[in-house]
Amino acid sequence: LPYGAWVYAATSFFGRMWGESVVWRVAWCSLPIGAALGCEIFQMVGWAPGTFDWVDVLMCVGGAVFGYGVARS
Repeated sequence: LPYGAWVYAATSFFGRMWGESVVWRVAWCSLPIGAALGCEIFQMVGWAPGTFDWVDVLMCVGGAVFGYGVARS
């Protein structure tokens, strides 16, 4: 849940901040989900401390989807 929460917060924040420009909104909203999924992938291959978990991946994706939806409304 913590990964999903900060991905949601960052995605909705960046989406609102760059609401007028679609290119910048998509670019900035991609950063939180990319960072979160990158951390999970690094954990999966053993390059980062922690344990890989599919639930974390689903929470990250869900947080990004809901955050982007909030930013577009």
